[in-house]
Amino acid sequence: MPFILLLVGILTVVGGIIRFKLHAFLALTLAALIVGLCTPKDLLIKHFHQEKGETLENAEKLAEKNVGTRVAEGFGRTSAKIGILIA
Repeated sequence: MPFILLLVGILTVVGGIIRFKLHAFLALTLAALIVGLCTPKDLLIKHFHQEKGETLENAEKLAEKNVGTRVAEGFGRTSAKIGILIA
């Protein structure tokens, strides 16, 4: 399943840029939303619990968040890290 999600994301980005002439930022954001919608809840719980070190209860809470919130929080964390490197 993760490989299929990866392919969906890649095809969304490449297709958005080449076929629909979207700006790369928009294509990447759209791909994040589509992959987030397609990701099953059990994979999210597994990711948060095993790879992020969250408790099982906290992992279930994080998996309950809607896709837009997860994408926005991820984008915010990444922007903060880049901002610190630039400063």
